[in-house]
Amino acid sequence: MMLDFQEQVTKAEAVWALTVARRGYSFNSCDEIGDVFRTMFPDSKIAQQFSMQSRKVSYVLSHGLGPYFHAELIKCLKKTEKFVLCFDEQTNNQNRKQLDLLVKYWCYSEGLVVTRYYKSILLRHATASVLKNVFIDSLKADGLELKQLLMLGHDSPFINLSFENLIDNEMKKIGCGLLKIGGCNLHIAHNGFKTGLTVLAVPFLTPALRRHALPYVPATREQLDNIFNLLKQYSTKQRQHLIDLGSGDGRIVFEAIQQGFPRATGIEINRVLVYYARLKAYLSNQGNICKFKRANLWKHDLSKYDTIVLFGVDTMMEPLLKKLSKEISDESIVITCRYQFPIKFDRTVGEDIDAVWLYNSQTIRKQILKT
Repeated sequence: MMLDFQEQVTKAEAVWALTVARRGYSFNSCDEIGDVFRTMFPDSKIAQQFSMQSRKVSYVLSHGLGPYFHAELIKCLKKTEKFVLCFDEQTNNQNRKQLDLLVKYWCYSEGLVVTRYYKSILLRHATASVLKNVFIDSLKADGLELKQLLMLGHDSPFINLSFENLIDNEMKKIGCGLLKIGGCNLHIAHNGFKTGLTVLAVPFLTPALRRHALPYVPATREQLDNIFNLLKQYSTKQRQHLIDLGSGDGRIVFEAIQQGFPRATGIEINRVLVYYARLKAYLSNQGNICKFKRANLWKHDLSKYDTIVLFGVDTMMEPLLKKLSKEISDESIVITCRYQFPIKFDRTVGEDIDAVWLYNSQTIRKQILKT
């Protein structure tokens, strides 16, 4: 659509007003913006006619653009099944109490939960009953139904509880009601999230606080392929029992069974990961051949395993090498991932973080004796 000159000027002023609102510029900062644009663009006729002062910006946003965005909001709210109303009481610059209303809802066009400004109500000395009537009338005027209201959000456990109860009673009359979780629902949700995050995160983060920090980092598909390709290249003999030191979610143990190992064991200090791996073994009917134990690898006896796999870190490789030299059997082989032992390896496959190294028991003991 072609715009005439005056419409182009109006469009420029509207774009600037939207920029002020979006960026949070003060209205007073607009008093000389027309002069700035005319200085920057002296050859622009639109800049010469551009006129936006603080009062005009306020008027354009509240009476020009505001009704359009409010109408768009109402269209979205009519399409959604439920929405949350958030309200906050404050005193405005005229020293009058004001209730600002926001709505949270699932926006189908954007595919996420959005928060939008709904409207403001001047309270003066309004009672909860008057406030309830104003709110219900506002919904009706916009063509919204009270049954769409899911819950009320506020920033204090004591703010407008009478209002909340009155709204809940009105909703019960039409066969529904407010979802109440008590106090400030936002703080309750945040505290619940914090507690859940703490419970889940502590077992994953505490390994980093130990002497030999060994955080959980799952093996990639390429690392798994390198481990078992290296085993096939080195030994044609059927290996009987693999152990993964720091087994995480158990993926190396499960892969070992798929590759033909009769038995495979994983030891892991993280209780959550141990339970997860056990559940996965149970659901896949492999609980009798895949064993997962919560154990400290430094205290676990490694003599009964003929294949040992570990994803280590640099600081633990030398002390672990000494432990292996004392415990592993003559038929054992050890495969390290990401970090290698400070001795000569027998074979290696892969590059960078996907590299794996193989050591047999004779190589480990001979080189330990030399040192």
